Amino acid sequence: MAVRRFIDAEMVVATLQEEADEEDEEAIFPNSESEVSDDATGVPYAIDGTVYTGRQPGQEVQRNLGENVVQQLCSGIRHTGGNITMDNFFTSVPLAEKLLEKNLTIVGTLLQIKPDIPPIMKPSKSQGDL
Repeated sequence: MAVRRFIDAEMVVATLQEEADEEDEEAIFPNSESEVSDDATGVPYAIDGTVYTGRQPGQEVQRNLGENVVQQLCSGIRHTGGNITMDNFFTSVPLAEKLLEKNLTIVGTLLQIKPDIPPIMKPSKSQGDL
């Protein structure tokens, strides 16, 4: 397909907590009404969406939740050569490697506290050092 697709950060990261919702738990995944537009024509089209309602009673804690959701949302655009822009909550080296295997690239900020940052990418000096 000649159309270059991408996922806007707002597609991957959104807050579902409406004003009417008084719960303190913040949701981190978008609703299915999110749209992205083709950067060539500007025509919006919807892709996949996932509603995160929190962990249900009795449900086990899921590991790599953000990574799993990104991979699920990107399943429809694998092998398109697309680029995904994401929030730092989702950005990780392992996720970038997994998506690259599917011919997808990512843009996002890596938090310094992430354990998977290669040493070459870490600052060589502490803040305030000359």
